[in-house]
Amino acid sequence: GRGEWRSREPDAPVRGFHLNEIYSPWVRLAEMVATFMASKDSPETLKTFVNTALAETWEERGEQDFDLVHLAEDRPEHWGVLPAAAIVVVAGADVQMDRLEVEIVAWAEDGESWSVAYEVIDGDPRIPVSSEFSPWKRLDELLATDWAHESGHHLTVSACAVDGNYLADEVYAYTKPREHRGVVAVRGASGEGAPVIKARTRNNSAKALIYTLGVDTLKSRMYSRMAIEEPGPGYCHFPMDRGFDYFEQLLSERAVKRYRRGYPIIEWVKRKGQQRNEPLDCRNYATAALQIRKPNWSAIRRRIGAPAVERSIAPMEQRPPRRRRQISKGIG
Repeated sequence: GRGEWRSREPDAPVRGFHLNEIYSPWVRLAEMVATFMASKDSPETLKTFVNTALAETWEERGEQDFDLVHLAEDRPEHWGVLPAAAIVVVAGADVQMDRLEVEIVAWAEDGESWSVAYEVIDGDPRIPVSSEFSPWKRLDELLATDWAHESGHHLTVSACAVDGNYLADEVYAYTKPREHRGVVAVRGASGEGAPVIKARTRNNSAKALIYTLGVDTLKSRMYSRMAIEEPGPGYCHFPMDRGFDYFEQLLSERAVKRYRRGYPIIEWVKRKGQQRNEPLDCRNYATAALQIRKPNWSAIRRRIGAPAVERSIAPMEQRPPRRRRQISKGIG
């Protein structure tokens, strides 16, 4: 029989339609198959295929799909030194009423990451850094810490993104004098499909540099990478001291598909009963800090004498990951 197109929202003032590439006269089925085969092994490249070729909304892997016990107990890693591929160290800091929370992350060029440290710094962020009781003082010490690298060199944090959504004046007072060290304020903005760095400005009373981040994109990227099960491009390493509570907060949100004026959208919401999500925010800020840093990977490798890792070094957003054996387990 003959089919017909029917609107899901017949009363909507604006009608939206999507069309699968199968119906396109400009794309052959063989081309679609080739595109799918090239993207199927990477969550991030597969997402692009689903969004563009199939004209469907990508549904992120929700927290309920992750085995938190597995994450907490079956990744018993420790690094006495950072592995050869981890040559850029950055940080992300979240600001709360009575504390700062900070994650230090080492990155490889292909997006593989090592969570070097996670620290909760108790103290009122309204206390200036000049006071010995200020949490900002401890943050300064943490950002100045040397991390031993397999090359024999020691690496320090080259960029830090600090949450400026809360206590903005105090954050600007901390970040502005340290901008030359890559310490900058950031603030999140929701919106599906937004770039990681949406904008930068000094339009504030302190004239501090502020980056606006596409937090939905950062969350989507983090969840995609957490779904990778073997070390390689995009894989996330965590040390043995991270417990169940950490991963529960890291994976505290889920992507929900909703329709607004007839168009499907993805919204990130906290799962029922979950209140805290600071590890998720810190990882998003550390991911943004790497992009803000814009490292010259080859120059850094030459400077510290680190060899190029013998695997694909293209960003995982462009190429599916290769399956590699774990290279850092048991170091130290």
